Amino acid sequence: MVAPFPEAQIAPLIYMFLGASLALLGVSGWYIRKLKLKIGQETLEEGPDLKIDNIGLSRRAEETLETVLDEPELQSDLPSKLNVSKATVSNAVNELHSRSLVKKKKKANTYLVEPHIENIEDEQR
Repeated sequence: MVAPFPEAQIAPLIYMFLGASLALLGVSGWYIRKLKLKIGQETLEEGPDLKIDNIGLSRRAEETLETVLDEPELQSDLPSKLNVSKATVSNAVNELHSRSLVKKKKKANTYLVEPHIENIEDEQR
């Protein structure tokens, strides 16, 4: 009596499996890349270019805000980055804080100065 299914050859099955795996890998890679590009475009659209000139700040306050926009800084580190005195930085940060353009968070004996993006966007309008 003959078996209804002849014994399957293993080599063609391996090649079919490898081909299907490569096709799946290629399609998933393409889809992931497409998603990354879409997400990247959405984040670029969400974050407008913040320009801080023409919002009525002193020159030192503008320099301080530019530095803080790049990366939040400790107030005690700002004088060395801006090459100005501590009093100048303190006055600039107080000016920015009074206009709600930065947030000050207490860190030990100094403050972490962070930009307040929403208020900066409102000032630009």
